[in-house]
Amino acid sequence: MEGAGPGRARIFDLIPADGLASGVYNDAVSTLSQSLAKYNFAIIQLPPGDDVLVNCVLNSTRMFFHHRAMPTSESGEDGRIEWNRSSGYYYEPHNAREVYNFRPGHIPETENYPPVGLPELFSLLGKASRLLLDAICRSLDLRSFCFADVLDNVPLKPGEVSSSVLSSCCYSRPEVYGHFTGAPNADSDHISLYDHDIHTEKGLLTLVKSNKPGLQVRDEHGRWIYVDKDLGPCDMVLYTGLALYQCTAGYISPALRRYCINASTQDRCSVSFKLMPRPETVLHCSAMITAGHAVTGPFQQPMSVCDFMQRAFQLDKASISRPAYSTYVYQPSDGILNMAIKPKRQLSTMKPLAPSKRLRIEAQRVLKERVQEIADNKGIKIRFCNLKDCEEQHISSEESPCASIRAEIGWPAGVPFVHPHDLPNKSKQAFLEAYEPGWANSEAGEKCSGQ
Repeated sequence: MEGAGPGRARIFDLIPADGLASGVYNDAVSTLSQSLAKYNFAIIQLPPGDDVLVNCVLNSTRMFFHHRAMPTSESGEDGRIEWNRSSGYYYEPHNAREVYNFRPGHIPETENYPPVGLPELFSLLGKASRLLLDAICRSLDLRSFCFADVLDNVPLKPGEVSSSVLSSCCYSRPEVYGHFTGAPNADSDHISLYDHDIHTEKGLLTLVKSNKPGLQVRDEHGRWIYVDKDLGPCDMVLYTGLALYQCTAGYISPALRRYCINASTQDRCSVSFKLMPRPETVLHCSAMITAGHAVTGPFQQPMSVCDFMQRAFQLDKASISRPAYSTYVYQPSDGILNMAIKPKRQLSTMKPLAPSKRLRIEAQRVLKERVQEIADNKGIKIRFCNLKDCEEQHISSEESPCASIRAEIGWPAGVPFVHPHDLPNKSKQAFLEAYEPGWANSEAGEKCSGQ
């Protein structure tokens, strides 16, 4: 990624074509993936001319909310609206936010004059979001369209309701919440008046455009960054959600975000497209396994989308405040994301693992915790060899396809450069000892203490 700051990728450069990928496409994919890894968001540039439709919807959204009477009762969360059926207007006093959701296939009965241009913008951003999802898959060496089974039909069949949604929002409208009395200053722009209002999207990915800054996302170093500041006419903000985190076995971290409401951001309007999985499908990591990635822990178990969406995710403020925390760690009991997952069996009641299985699990853990971290820090994309070819040809040659990668990441000499899952047990032990010196001795100590 060139230069400092989040990456900018053009949608036009991310349109795939048959045959070998062009240099422009590869550069755009690289920029996108590195920005998501470092900053948890990226800037996406729409084709020239599409900004006219986006700005038209933004202006229409602002007029729509400003011509509404003051709400008389809260709706949304208290109304128990299903996540895949929410449509029309509602407001959230605790977040100082009013929302209008457009969902094809579900027309609200009480709304006669919604913001204009919503169907056209839904179609435009729907295509863009699928291109971006495929680009993310490319960055992980996954097959093309590998998540097509969890997405809506294009176009929808008669009677179907879209899982994805186009959401128009207005924050702290003066007619409803009054005017801020404090003058904006350098400090006020960096203080959220709603510290509890820290979110992660549950969908796959989100595209956002606003008329003024106010959205912050936390980067890998724990810093909160205004993501919608200094955007160009064709720029939109992209960040990913929990469903993609689940489908990629934690390789793509979801963005922690919050909205800052103060004198300078009052009356902020935004439109966001949320690419969501279909409720009747299952989130699984089979594409990651096929590509040779390590899939461990709760990611190994497929989860129905309905189950996933109904689970409660809580955010630990104490953990959020730690600047050293750079990536998500999937922890069922505590940490940044707390998922209410009931263990199937206590460890104390389980039989000891067979030595070969324990070796396999340990090798997968070290691959993810050690090797992948080294590769990420050096910007190296790991692509394993075939076991037979590597044993017979690559190991003994300094000019083999994997020689430079093995040297860069410190791969142990004499061990074939294949996924640790496929290594013989003796090679697994050498692999573990190379990245965790003393591993064999610690294992022997554990066996003695167990006896």
